Amino acid sequence: MELEELKDWLAKARLGDEEAFEKLFSAYKGVVYAMQQVYYIRIFDEDDWLQEGRLAMHDSIMNYQHGSRATFGLYFKRVLKNRIVCELRKQEAEKRRSNKNTISVEGEGIGYLAQRLVYNEQIEERMIVREILTNLTIEYSLLEARMLDAYINDSDIAMVAKELEIDLAKAESALGRAKRKLKKELSYQKDCL
Repeated sequence: MELEELKDWLAKARLGDEEAFEKLFSAYKGVVYAMQQVYYIRIFDEDDWLQEGRLAMHDSIMNYQHGSRATFGLYFKRVLKNRIVCELRKQEAEKRRSNKNTISVEGEGIGYLAQRLVYNEQIEERMIVREILTNLTIEYSLLEARMLDAYINDSDIAMVAKELEIDLAKAESALGRAKRKLKKELSYQKDCL
């Protein structure tokens, strides 16, 4: 592409001419494919590479200065490379983040891992209660439901009462009603079995 022709296509593309943009992108698409051969981005397929190329082309069209020491092709290549390096940094950051909380069983030993895994009966009980509650059809008032939820999630009843701007006695009373309704329903379910 001749210099004057390039200037003309750049001017049209800056004004939003899609044909000019596609003409320029087609002329420099090989740069995208060359970068794809050099850099590996785990989650990128060919469409992702072309999209990054188009974004880099747009940035290049909008920011390229005629008369600079770099040709437009070299400038586009540099902009694309910067975008790819940015994606690689994101990829590496994600990898470091996922590895941050891992424990090597081979390095630390199974005993080390067993010490960190704590069985908690309360967690199991809460899971069972939640499962049972989803299958029951008990009618609670909004306050009773909120207080029972707080109780099941081991939240401080006094704090919940304060958030709801009600007396602690009223909150405890609502929790007591909810527990009685739950107990009644569970005993009914038990009798049916």
